[in-house]
Amino acid sequence: TPTDEPNPKRVKVEGDSNGIKSGSSGAEVKPNGHVSDSTEQKEAMHVEGQKAGATSAKVKNNEKNGTLGGRKNSSGKSSRRRVIESDDDDDDDDDDEDDKPLKQIQPKPKPKASQVKEEEPSDEDSSDDDDEEDAPLRSLVKSDKKAPLDDDDDDSSDDDEPIMNKNSRKRRKTKDDDYEDDDDSDFVKSPSKRKARKKTSSSSSSRRKSPSRKANVEMCGSAVVNSVKNYEVREAVPLNTDGAPNRWWNDLREGQYKKQKKKWSTLEHNAVLFPPPYEPHGVKMLYDGKPVDLTPEQEEVATFFAVMLESEHVKKEKFRANFFMDWQEKLGEDHVIQEFEKCDFTPIAKWAVERKEIAKEERKKKRKELQEEKKRLMEIYGHALVDGFREKVGNFRVEPPGLFRGRGDHPKTGKLKLRVMPEQITLNIGKDVPIPKCPMPGHNWKGVIHNPNVTWLAYWIDNINGDYKYVWLAGSSKFKGISDFLKYEKSRALKGKIEDIRKDYRKKLKYKNSDPKEQRRVRELATAMYLIDKLALRVGNEKNTDEAADTVGCCSLRPEHLEFKGDNVIHFEFLGKDSMVYSQDQTIEIDQVYKNLKDFHRSGTIFIINPSDLNKHLSEYMDGLSAKVFRTYNASVTLQRELEAMDEEIEETSSINEKNAFYNECNRKVAILCNHQRSIPAKHGEQMVKMQKKLEEYEAKLEALEEHIDELGGKKKKKKKAKKKKKEDGDEEPKVWKFTNNLDTAKRQLKKQHKTIADYKARMALKEDNKQVALGTSKINYMDPRITVAWCKRKEMPIEKVFNASLLSKFPWAMEVESTWRY
Repeated sequence: TPTDEPNPKRVKVEGDSNGIKSGSSGAEVKPNGHVSDSTEQKEAMHVEGQKAGATSAKVKNNEKNGTLGGRKNSSGKSSRRRVIESDDDDDDDDDDEDDKPLKQIQPKPKPKASQVKEEEPSDEDSSDDDDEEDAPLRSLVKSDKKAPLDDDDDDSSDDDEPIMNKNSRKRRKTKDDDYEDDDDSDFVKSPSKRKARKKTSSSSSSRRKSPSRKANVEMCGSAVVNSVKNYEVREAVPLNTDGAPNRWWNDLREGQYKKQKKKWSTLEHNAVLFPPPYEPHGVKMLYDGKPVDLTPEQEEVATFFAVMLESEHVKKEKFRANFFMDWQEKLGEDHVIQEFEKCDFTPIAKWAVERKEIAKEERKKKRKELQEEKKRLMEIYGHALVDGFREKVGNFRVEPPGLFRGRGDHPKTGKLKLRVMPEQITLNIGKDVPIPKCPMPGHNWKGVIHNPNVTWLAYWIDNINGDYKYVWLAGSSKFKGISDFLKYEKSRALKGKIEDIRKDYRKKLKYKNSDPKEQRRVRELATAMYLIDKLALRVGNEKNTDEAADTVGCCSLRPEHLEFKGDNVIHFEFLGKDSMVYSQDQTIEIDQVYKNLKDFHRSGTIFIINPSDLNKHLSEYMDGLSAKVFRTYNASVTLQRELEAMDEEIEETSSINEKNAFYNECNRKVAILCNHQRSIPAKHGEQMVKMQKKLEEYEAKLEALEEHIDELGGKKKKKKKAKKKKKEDGDEEPKVWKFTNNLDTAKRQLKKQHKTIADYKARMALKEDNKQVALGTSKINYMDPRITVAWCKRKEMPIEKVFNASLLSKFPWAMEVESTWRY
């Protein structure tokens, strides 16, 4: 049978002392270990990728000492297996025959195999192989698991990565990197199996004996992981520099940073800060109505669950089942707790509520001391020195242990997130600098690397999904700033090609071919292009629903996600990124798109093409084009169009609140386009009730002011309302206002009060409308910030009203644009 590994160097010939016939080739192995001549040679070996050098393979007979390839088996008897090894002299010959079966190469007569399979390397053989656990690649290849929030890539999944980027990861190791692909995947990849197999060739045993070859070398991609014992250790102290702030954006020009593989020359930081150790409280939970003794470790996990008793997560059966399964591992098989239904966590839950109130009071008393401590830790761990400049670190605190929540119906919700220890963390730091001392006594870091081609400071592996967790510099860093700039410039480049792209895919919607499969493939690609362009859908990778939620994108749409309503209207309903429901009626502007989707739907499968096919197709239009570039382009164009559509209605003299409400409405349209949703905030209802009471208070004041003006003007007095009685429950009487006796001043106050009420009603309506819309996501990731800055300058709108402090520090390069700038 052909192997999955290219160019295998060894194969085993298996048989027994009585001779066995192969089910596939019929080859017979006789007691002496040779293959019977009666078997046809062309069926002897069929190993995919076997090179022509294997034609001189020899059979090593070690029957006398009962060995397998020179090793004895567990029983000390001969297993009748032989190892066929290729001659190293021919390894590089006849590369064009790599993919041919051996029967086409016409090898010289040689022993035949009854069963051919690749030999697994022994522990000795693999001693030089890289440990995949130490190669942080997967989180960069997987979507939403790659980076902390500071990277703020809403579409960080592999769905939107151009296929040429995926297929050329190895190639990019030898070429300059683009900062758009800043996320370091080139330098944290584990070595390929082809290379690992090469080490197990016929000369591998002699190589292992060579004293010059390092044994058990641990790698992190292309960088060697060094032991912390080799380094000088220093105390974690604030890192300061006497230099000026890094204003890299002052010299920003298009293309200036595109070909920089090396990200930094010097790097120094203080690693990470761990959560405090668990302190047992000694409160006993109940099992079957009786108090139960728990060890501190068991009690900690029980407390994780108890503090969540009132949350929505605990109501999910999957959450409870996953929690109890992981907790039982801590309890052990012989523990009295065997059934979840008999567990009563309320004593711990009550203690947690009381402890929370006590801690709240303590924080009030020690507010100043706590603020000073927070500032001290920020000075130590919150900054790094990069090429002599002080940069802010994004997430220096290690996530504490707890119960995994996940978004939506995540299959692993409720599982135990273990405490991260220093021995799990690898640091990336500059050469010739001391490493920071581990803050946890009695422990030390896993290792140290020096890789100037990546921008993360440390990483460890998450126990829930096996994801790689990184410590990055903050969004305000030079690295992220350049990446953002190039991202928006790429989307602007699409602006010059978008009409040609649309013309092409519209033409291919009716593509005809004598081959039905090719016709459907081209039509699927064209239809998918429309959905990505007009509906801003993500590409959509297939997912293992046992490991992740069943989220859907364009290529993974299924018939149940579409409902055809006629008149070119389709109702789409599915779980999008982060398990947010996409539920919208979409009017399809092109009749052929509607017809194609209906035809695909009837066939039982919407799209046969996969994300790789679609990304490859996208890259044919423009280098680096992806679905995310379309989303960035459409979001930015929509914001620009909406702001300019009502430009005349918003004058420089309009109030700040009016301008802000107008901008938020434009932002909201972009968020709806990109399906940027959020869960309804837990306190939304409570906040709306408070706002309604405030509005009633404003209206009561307006009514009182109108009556006062009538009195001042000498008009006929309105009928006095009966005086409101004091409420029975003891509430205070309605508020009484004191107004000026100057009629003109009172009229100005009346006009101002009308405006206050109008603005407040607009705020309430916006808050209600946006309770499930995430306005911030499009600001952070999709709308070119220069559009907002230029509009604010034209309308004399303070930028602080639309960009919070985090966004202002994230986009310093955008603040320099003129008011006339257009996307």
